[in-house]
Amino acid sequence: MAVTGAARHRVGRAHLLSVALVIQLVLFRPSVAAGFHDPGRVFGFFTIAAGIDVLGIRLAAAGHPLATGILVGVAAAVWLALTYGVHAAAELGAVRSGWPLA
Repeated sequence: MAVTGAARHRVGRAHLLSVALVIQLVLFRPSVAAGFHDPGRVFGFFTIAAGIDVLGIRLAAAGHPLATGILVGVAAAVWLALTYGVHAAAELGAVRSGWPLA
């Protein structure tokens, strides 16, 4: 199936947001790293996985199963990395501060 104009527009926006995320990681690495240790900011990173899933659902509705499968795999990888990364960062922060987690 051909990609419709609306789906192409959404995919274009996703590319733009991906480029913006990479630029943020490169230029503001200390701030991004600090976000993993800040309980008020850390869960905002999960919106990356949610956004990828939303785009995948839209492409599935437009009849693009391959693109949907790829995006589901990417979203699952991001979600797993964040899930374990957030807990690891919290545990390391607790160890450094001297407070036990359990």
